Amino acid sequence: MKSWKNKILPALLAGTLTFSFGTAVNAENNGNGKGHGKSKVQKVKVEKQIKLKDVQNHWAQRTVELMSTLQIIKGYEDATFRPQNTVTQAEAIVMVVRLLGLEDDTVIQGNSSLSFGNVPFWAKGSIQYAVQEGIISSKESLQPNKAATRLFVTKLLVNALGAKLGEDGEKASLFFNDVEGLSNSDRSYLTFAILQSLVKGYGDKSFQPNKPVTRAEMAVFIERLKEYKEDHGDAVDNSLTGTIDSIDDDSLTIEKNGKDTSYDVDDDVRVYIDKKASSYSSLKEGMKIRVALQDDGEVGFIDAFTSDNDDEDDTDAPDLGWMEEIKEFKAELSDDDKTVEIYFKPGSNDYEAKIEVTNNSGTRSEIKGNTALLKIEQLLKEAGMKDEDDRFDEEDFIKAVADAYDLEDEVDVELELSVGSKEYEYNDTYDLDEEEVELGDLTLVKEFDLSFDSADKDVVYHFEKDSNSYEASIKVTEDGKTSTTSGVRALSELKALQELFTEDDDAIDLNRVVNWVDNKYDLEGNTKIKGSVKIGSSTYSLDKEVDLGGK
Repeated sequence: MKSWKNKILPALLAGTLTFSFGTAVNAENNGNGKGHGKSKVQKVKVEKQIKLKDVQNHWAQRTVELMSTLQIIKGYEDATFRPQNTVTQAEAIVMVVRLLGLEDDTVIQGNSSLSFGNVPFWAKGSIQYAVQEGIISSKESLQPNKAATRLFVTKLLVNALGAKLGEDGEKASLFFNDVEGLSNSDRSYLTFAILQSLVKGYGDKSFQPNKPVTRAEMAVFIERLKEYKEDHGDAVDNSLTGTIDSIDDDSLTIEKNGKDTSYDVDDDVRVYIDKKASSYSSLKEGMKIRVALQDDGEVGFIDAFTSDNDDEDDTDAPDLGWMEEIKEFKAELSDDDKTVEIYFKPGSNDYEAKIEVTNNSGTRSEIKGNTALLKIEQLLKEAGMKDEDDRFDEEDFIKAVADAYDLEDEVDVELELSVGSKEYEYNDTYDLDEEEVELGDLTLVKEFDLSFDSADKDVVYHFEKDSNSYEASIKVTEDGKTSTTSGVRALSELKALQELFTEDDDAIDLNRVVNWVDNKYDLEGNTKIKGSVKIGSSTYSLDKEVDLGGK
């Protein structure tokens, strides 16, 4: 992650300019700061908390109060915030750059010329910095006094993180139904932003990329950027995270990474517990917290959480498409070094998806939600499933997972997939190093597809090859569940079955074939045998029903 503030070469303008989309609210220090904590906070220009009178009971009240405390988005001199006012492109840039640590009265040394027209004086430093750091492009048509749209702000957030975008713009349409007309580049921004919880859509699955952003909405966008940075180890000025170690009437001790630090608390501190308005007296030791400091160093805002999960994944659920037909999918693949666990299950209004990788050393990594969903969809596609009617190839799935997560040699696989009326089950060891296999007489096989459909189970043989590889599988379906044998194990059985066809070049003894399969899989009752086998110059087409009786 870039360390934005360290890259700034500031040259202070003469005098002091404080930008607040109006005049910032200021009040005299009432002397409540005690300064007795373990941490020493330098006293700077004091801007005490002023209760914004037009955000009480507003849907974004909590976030507005947070951004106001951090001085990212400020109030007006009449103690209003004006949450429904739209934000201009210049204002949006200034807010993002503020979060990255650049003050409003700072400019960048060097070439200060801007190719953008009509840039407000108070925004020139921020816009120049944004161009220098790639947050906006000098080649883009910036209209600083025009309303910032949702797409414009989304691109600001993603660029502020220095993100490298992939060629996955088409995935944006899984989440939003109104972005097909956007360029692939714009949709790639949206894909990254939704997967990283930077943006959300509306209830009708629209994103409304051209809709102007209000000040309240901008506060929410900035909070998401702030939380992303903090969750990835990047500090934000005057923002702290940790666990409550102890609480006094006017101070708070926060523990993080084994270190305790105490802070004075403002008399008018805003407190939220699980993102619901609460009181300072309701805080408990051990709670996870996010804290915002005022300019005087006192705590002015507290977000506390009663569980470890302080950030609920409230991003939009995508259109699952054919994957809604999956009842449940779970797989566990293990080699000598690591285990990969994959799980997906759709619900009536949502879904559960996660991929967890655990090394033998105990190190664990996990992705879940939308990010896991798209990865699972990709793995299923590599296994041949682009629709619920497609055939799921367990061997291709194993290879796809092994390639994605660096599995090697022999892999123990447990897999269950229920999609539509089909059931797949695999419980076996798969050897990834199978490169040279003796095909024997199977080199003469041009086609081998044979099914045995009995009263209690189905057995399906399949073999095909080209000049460089082969595919061999045996699927057994019983009580609605399908188990698959592939690779060398399937090849060995297919060799034995193929020999029954070639013992007599003039004819096939069907009874001999049926008895061999019956002895292997214990078939029962009327059994339909269908398929086609081409070996050398001989072709065997089978379509017959035999009665194997009860067992």
